[in-house]
Amino acid sequence: MRRRAGPSAAPPGQGSRGDGVRVIEQQAIAPLRNRVFTSLDALNAALLDNVARINARPFQKREGSRDEIFLRQEKALLVPLPGKPYEMIARKAATVNFNYHVAFDGGWYSVPFSYVRREVEVCATKSAVWVVCDGERIAMHKRLHGPKGSYSTNPDHMPDAHRDFSEWNGDRFRRWAKEIGPACADAIEAILSSRAVEQQSYRSCRAVMALADKHGRQELERACAKALSYSPRPSYKTIKSIIAKSAELSGEDPDAGAYLRGSDYYATLDSKGDIR
Repeated sequence: MRRRAGPSAAPPGQGSRGDGVRVIEQQAIAPLRNRVFTSLDALNAALLDNVARINARPFQKREGSRDEIFLRQEKALLVPLPGKPYEMIARKAATVNFNYHVAFDGGWYSVPFSYVRREVEVCATKSAVWVVCDGERIAMHKRLHGPKGSYSTNPDHMPDAHRDFSEWNGDRFRRWAKEIGPACADAIEAILSSRAVEQQSYRSCRAVMALADKHGRQELERACAKALSYSPRPSYKTIKSIIAKSAELSGEDPDAGAYLRGSDYYATLDSKGDIR
C-alpha cells in the first residue's frame, strides 16, 4: 500500500499573521509604488498614514475595527518600555591574578584579594564591568576606556599591607620630597613624569622614600643633587647607586640593623640542621 504525503499542517496562528502581512503589503505599501520619496522620513510618514487608515477601517464580517480591538482588549496589557536601552553583555572566563585583578579588554579590574587564583566570570557592557564567582557577584566597576593596561582598583579589595600604598598620590609624594630638599623634589618630579600613567611611577617613589629611612634625609638630598648633575631625569636606580657608593666610601655598614648569625652558631648544628 502506498501513501501519498499530504500538505504539512500550518503552525497555529500562521494564517492570521500571514493575512496581516498581506494586508500591509497590498494596502499600505503597494499604493505608494508610483510615488517618489526624497527621504526615509517622508516614506515612513506616508506608510504610517496608510496603516492608520487600515486600522480605523471597520471590519467586513464583524463589528468594530482594529483600533477598537486594540483599545478594548490589548492596550491595558501593554507594559512600559525599559528606561534604558538594551545593552549587549560580553562574558569571559578568567583566573584572578596574584595582584587580585582580572584582565578584560586591555584593562585590569580588582576583586577581593581572597579570590586570588580563583576561576571567575567577567561580564561587561559598554559602561560597566562586574565579576562573578560561583554565581555571586564579587566586584563591580565602571568600564575603563583609557590606555591599555589601566587599572580600576577598589581599596576595599586590597590586603591591609597594600592600603597604605593606595593612599599615596603624586601630590603627596611632591609634598614629602619638598620637605627633604629642592634636589629631592626635582628628582621625585622627574620620576613621576617618567611614565605615561603617573600611577605607574608610585612604586619607584616609595622606594626613594625608603632610602631616606635607611640612610637619612641629608644623604638622600645629596644623592638626588648628584643624580641631577648626571641627568635632568634621574631614576630610582641611579639615586640608589649613588647612596650605596657613598655609604661604602664612608664605611657605613650596609648590614646595619640586620640579625646575623656568627660561625659559632653554625658550629652547633648537626648534619640534619638541628641545634646540638
